[in-house]
Amino acid sequence: MVAEAQVRPGWSGALLIGGASRRMGRDKLRLPFEDGRPLVEVPAEALRRCCRPCFAVGRSRTPGWSLSGFEPLDDALPDAGPLAAVVAALEASPNPWVLVLAGDLPQIGEEFLLELQQRAEDQPQRACLPQSRRGLEPLVAAYPKSLAEEFREALEKGERALRRAIPREKLQVWTYEESREGGRLWDPFCNLNTQEDWDRFHHRRKPKTF
Repeated sequence: MVAEAQVRPGWSGALLIGGASRRMGRDKLRLPFEDGRPLVEVPAEALRRCCRPCFAVGRSRTPGWSLSGFEPLDDALPDAGPLAAVVAALEASPNPWVLVLAGDLPQIGEEFLLELQQRAEDQPQRACLPQSRRGLEPLVAAYPKSLAEEFREALEKGERALRRAIPREKLQVWTYEESREGGRLWDPFCNLNTQEDWDRFHHRRKPKTF
């Protein structure tokens, strides 16, 4: 059980678990680390520590799928990508903010998310997207509930790209620089899409989160 003092008031969490894992060839979210934890448990635990309630958006109603501390939530529109998942979370949230994470982030942790929450609250009507060396990161981001209507409208007009649904004047960009420790890059935006990605990461042994 997460201590109440660790949960930041005014925030819901949304874990996006609806991807098909086609490039991996199997359900990547269930891939186990050496300690037995599945990959999805890393971002799930980070959200539990920062938000309440937390939603598992996508296939969480599928038999055999459950995450402790998460409420199952269907996408706002089936098979419509991450934008449909974010719309569902924003509409369901009882709080003014939703912290959104992809389900395949092996290095995401509470410390990073708390900083993201603080930065987002500085501009309360804007989505806060980190910018990594790869570009904007819409699936490790903070969204105000006030964007729900605009996102829903974009979705119903056929938009599927989450980044394009965000009005420019309602976007805050946080330029984030990954850190190095012992010569190794620690990247909170690292995600695992292919078997090769998993093999490379798995050989690093226990994942570090921050």
